[in-house]
Amino acid sequence: MKECFKCHNVKRLSDFYRHPYMADRHLNKCKDCTKLDATSRFRDPTVRPQIKAKQREYMKTEKGHEISRLTARRHRLRHPDKVRARQAAHRLQKKPCEVCSTVLGVEAHHPDYTRPLDVIWFCRVHHRAQHPEYFSVKEVR
Repeated sequence: MKECFKCHNVKRLSDFYRHPYMADRHLNKCKDCTKLDATSRFRDPTVRPQIKAKQREYMKTEKGHEISRLTARRHRLRHPDKVRARQAAHRLQKKPCEVCSTVLGVEAHHPDYTRPLDVIWFCRVHHRAQHPEYFSVKEVR
């Protein structure tokens, strides 16, 4: 058991990231607090361009390429229905957004991935509104 210096909760050691230079080989901040800090830092408009630039540079390395390939492969294996639906939507003729009728940057929305040709077309703004669980701003302490 260990106390997080940030939230002061006592948690299991498995709730802390491993860190080779700490006395007990675990970070002093729990995983939840570490994730919140990383999210708030990434959302900071002054720091975000620097983070994105580092990510772009990393993705140009061999290790970055390999991680990208592994991540894409894992996604294809875990979600074959989504992959098939997206591939089918690529072959469809794009239509205007169902909400605002714009034709620029429309995206396919699948209400049901088992029906890959049943697509609703939305612009990016209205498509994100269909998925608030992915795009809402999470509360940061």
